[in-house]
Amino acid sequence: MKEQGNTHDKERGIRMFSSIESIRKMLEEKGIDTLYAYSRKSRDENGEGLEKHRNQLEAFANELGYPIIILEEQESSETLNRPMMNQLRDDIKKKKVRAVVTLRLDRLTRKITDLERLLAEWNFHDVILIEAHRQKIIDSKDMQSVKLEGIMNDLYQDSAKQVLFAGRLKAVELYGHHVNGQPPLGYDYNKDTKKLEPNGDAHIIKQIFNLYLEGYSTSTIAVKLNKQGLTTRNGSIFNSRSINTILRNDKYIGTQSFGKKQWHKDGDGNVMSKNRPEEHWVTYENAHEPIIEKDVFEAVQQQLYANRTSPTRVVRNTMFSVSGLVKCEKCGWNMAVISRKYKTKTAVMIRSCPKIDYTTGDKCRNKGLSVEIAEDYFTHELWNNVRPLVLRFKKQIAKGNKINIKSDRKIEIAELQKKKKELTKQIDTLIDMQLDMGKSERLMVKMNQLEAQLNVVNEQLQRLEDNETDDSLAWVERFLEDAEDLVGFPLNWEGMTNEDKNVFLKKYFKGINVLDGEIVGIEYSDEVQELMKQEIQEKQERK
Repeated sequence: MKEQGNTHDKERGIRMFSSIESIRKMLEEKGIDTLYAYSRKSRDENGEGLEKHRNQLEAFANELGYPIIILEEQESSETLNRPMMNQLRDDIKKKKVRAVVTLRLDRLTRKITDLERLLAEWNFHDVILIEAHRQKIIDSKDMQSVKLEGIMNDLYQDSAKQVLFAGRLKAVELYGHHVNGQPPLGYDYNKDTKKLEPNGDAHIIKQIFNLYLEGYSTSTIAVKLNKQGLTTRNGSIFNSRSINTILRNDKYIGTQSFGKKQWHKDGDGNVMSKNRPEEHWVTYENAHEPIIEKDVFEAVQQQLYANRTSPTRVVRNTMFSVSGLVKCEKCGWNMAVISRKYKTKTAVMIRSCPKIDYTTGDKCRNKGLSVEIAEDYFTHELWNNVRPLVLRFKKQIAKGNKINIKSDRKIEIAELQKKKKELTKQIDTLIDMQLDMGKSERLMVKMNQLEAQLNVVNEQLQRLEDNETDDSLAWVERFLEDAEDLVGFPLNWEGMTNEDKNVFLKKYFKGINVLDGEIVGIEYSDEVQELMKQEIQEKQERK
């Protein structure tokens, strides 16, 4: 093959070294002796997709005559925060990697903004990026054509998704085909007819419906099935949620449906869903052979609704000051906070641990306690331990003293992403509640609060990921700036809403552990723990 050298592709506008000989010459001039490759698949079955890419990358390296180390992972392209990608970027910064091979640029990321950031970063570290599919070296300084190509790929994928969605919708609407992934327990998928057919597990479904109508709870049914050695379709044990899902699935009466939920991937690649309005659903009755009679199914739906709305005097879907901050010492389960209405008063309490061992039926039953006791414990810790600690370090900063706690970007980014995921999940839950119950002032206020918190988290993430954080302002110093609310504590504590109290406490605590109605341990937030370690270190140095 004739060497083409450094050329300019007029059609694409990308400055590149093309052909194997030109790439080899570039690698020799740079003194590079080993290639590193990155390979990614969003979804994969038995490693076949990754294996195919691996073979292609190895063949490319063999043709070049260079050894190759391949970093591969099955991750979404929604974010650059992936284990192997993080390792590759770290190794590049440490000068361990000088040449990166990828089968195609979309294996690095499908987001144009992320690709631009990645190429600029690698160009800064003098890394040679090789696209094996077209046998060329990408010049990251010329992003215009790369962006254009990425936009065209995105448009093509969006168009393909819309065509696929429309095709599935028509397949259900006109023929009652099964189009929603794996068939449910009790059915097999016939590829020829594209219909569901009952299989040998159909008796499990009948047993579940019959037991529920006999008055057994979903958790009791799960225990009974597990003791019989029965499993879900994927081989897992049954639990209350899986039983509830089966009882609500109208496929068991022969109905096919499509479009009941709207799906979304957030910036971290987390998949979320919410219910779509019923008028957008597409259903096809008698699409396949039913396992459950319609009158039995309707009776179960009525019983599910009655059990959900029975007068238990428990107020649900309410945020309390210590929600998500109480863990069972016995089993590590989150202990829920509930409000019970009585004739003369309303009592808020941390209920006994409800965790069930679905294989034996044993319940944890670790005793709870009143919210007042938990709240008093938190405020005592804030006043006696956290507040003095924060004020002490704030004074050091005010005097111009440097706090020598090293910033760990990875840990901080991971914590922010975890917080973002929690906030997004809470917002998604509120959206579902609005669809079910209609909009209310309380829900809208809560939604605005969560969205404001999410915006702050997104800004912090963006600053870190863009590498714009000032080294002189370590994360601990930003935390201390944000801890200004402790200076006036507890003057405004009683005037705060439960939602504000919960946000306030989660800034300084991960939670408390409860055993038989007593608090036996407390876990501070990572920032507070680091300050405590720093204080101990300074005391030892003074000695």
